[in-house]
Amino acid sequence: GNPVFRKVVGKIVGHENVPSLQRAAAERRGSVDSQEYADVTYGDEWSMDLGHERVSLRHLGPAHTGGDSIVHFENANVVHLGDLVFNRWCPFIDRDGGASVEGWIRTLERALETHDDETIFI
Repeated sequence: GNPVFRKVVGKIVGHENVPSLQRAAAERRGSVDSQEYADVTYGDEWSMDLGHERVSLRHLGPAHTGGDSIVHFENANVVHLGDLVFNRWCPFIDRDGGASVEGWIRTLERALETHDDETIFI
């Protein structure tokens, strides 16, 4: 994803585990030279005001990778779960990167627990 987005965004933000996970995957694929890494990394949470919206990223623990993030559009109360939710498909679980099925389930449960009944999850 990052090589595609690099062309159209000013800043790529990711959890602090992501660069090393990306590097390991790129080494396996032989694509280290074409990999794009985050400009900004964060530990548990990162946020930024964009126009009239406050956007926050949260790492709720390893899920299908060791660097998964959820995105909360706070003013709209919309949470984007990214590739933590699949329809009719089983996700890739990066065990080498610290992920597990149990962690994935726990992360989804935490996403539900840390937002209110009015939150829209996409």
